[in-house]
Amino acid sequence: MPWRLIPQTIYDLLGRILPGAVVLLLVFVVVRLPTMQDLPNVISELNRLATPAAITLAFIVAYTVGLVLGQVYAATIGKLLDHRDREIEKECRQRCVAEHVKTLEALGNKPHRVDPAHLPRTFVMHDHLRLVAPTEIPRLLKVRAERRMAEVITFGAILSATANTVLLAAGYSTYRLALEGALVLTALGAWRSGIRRLKNFTNGTTIMWLMHATQGPFHVPRIQLPDRDSDEAA
Repeated sequence: MPWRLIPQTIYDLLGRILPGAVVLLLVFVVVRLPTMQDLPNVISELNRLATPAAITLAFIVAYTVGLVLGQVYAATIGKLLDHRDREIEKECRQRCVAEHVKTLEALGNKPHRVDPAHLPRTFVMHDHLRLVAPTEIPRLLKVRAERRMAEVITFGAILSATANTVLLAAGYSTYRLALEGALVLTALGAWRSGIRRLKNFTNGTTIMWLMHATQGPFHVPRIQLPDRDSDEAA
């Protein structure tokens, strides 16, 4: 797949619009679908409301929900799990450095002994790659967008499960009990998916950065400024 063809809009789609739509769907099911017998009526109502204007508004709302919940997750659960994320990044960098050294030795090249503790943080390496390897960035952006999607869905599933618990306590039903289990599994699955995406993003960024760093000078391209005399002459 030509990763260079993936535009920034795909990041918005995967990281904001799609998870925002999933969260809206979860909330809708919890609030507007008290029993499975109401499903035909709900589908009929949605078909009636499915106008171009309503669909456009739904995209805007989904984008906003995905954007806001992503920030809320980062300020709450993300803060609590920051130490865990740093440890995951540390382990990934150590494995990447070890594999990189093995690769250089296997190819008969002089290995560069790199202390993983001295490597910059992943986001710094990623920003560096934007300048020296821009064709690799869309692939990494896709992985990061998938992690954002997992975080938003995790937070939305937790909120939906909490609301469903309140409704379940107000009036027990087998349907709501099963729905609670499904919401909990959704939150756990999305959370584990976020961890996998964090590892994939860290591994991909570190390996690519090491490949470029050990090939020779790793300078940031200079911006060619226009000549002042030529500007005055023009």
